[in-house]
Amino acid sequence: MKGKYQKIILVCLIIVIAVYISYTFPREYDVAFQGIKYRLKDTLYQEKVEVRIKGWYTKKVFLGNRFKGEIYLGDKKFLNVDLKLNKYNSDILVGYREEIGEFRMYGKIYLGNNLDKVAILLFEPVNSDYSKSYWSSKDGLMISAPAENRVEAISLSKELIKSGIIKYDDS
Repeated sequence: MKGKYQKIILVCLIIVIAVYISYTFPREYDVAFQGIKYRLKDTLYQEKVEVRIKGWYTKKVFLGNRFKGEIYLGDKKFLNVDLKLNKYNSDILVGYREEIGEFRMYGKIYLGNNLDKVAILLFEPVNSDYSKSYWSSKDGLMISAPAENRVEAISLSKELIKSGIIKYDDS
């Protein structure tokens, strides 16, 4: 009888380990979306932008998820991106820009759990000085994808950014 329980416990342990490995095993992604770049409080400003996410995504059980790879926002290409995502599945977007030969902080990125959605708060430089970048919750620039228009972009941003830091104009 004791051997029967040991076998059941061993089978359960093997199943738990298999599920854990399956869940946390890094997966390669190369996804592209049509998104919208828009400015809060400026209902007339919207611009289509292609967002591409290419790299490895690792889900963690007790720690934040992690993405390592490349992110393309329109004509801007960020290499060596290493996102250590927090409980909101977000991090500061920092990546190497080949055309300028340096790492640059570009904004705060929020990702869907399967890299199927993205919202980015875009930092804006002060007098072309990127070391003094800022973002405003009143009139900051944002990118949301996938989205076909401003209304969809705002809706997606609300879904991904749950911290309540943004003052949306809902238009």
